[in-house]
Amino acid sequence: SAEVEKSVQSLSTNFQTLQQNSVDASGEIKKVAQSAQNASKEIKKWASETTNSVSLIKTLFSELEQLANYIISSAKKSKKP
Repeated sequence: SAEVEKSVQSLSTNFQTLQQNSVDASGEIKKVAQSAQNASKEIKKWASETTNSVSLIKTLFSELEQLANYIISSAKKSKKP
């Protein structure tokens, strides 16, 4: 039964191909997962830097407000006779 042998050989070849495709797909999934993990780290870093920037901007505005109040106060004092 050459046909049975041929079918078994074909099935074996197909199984090996499927197995290799599974290994390849697994490798690709790992690459995608690694890329996603790297992107997540970058996003966290960016979010942290943005938060720090916002904090610095708030501090800057607070200090500018204090400076403006000081200038206004000094101007009022200098106008007094």
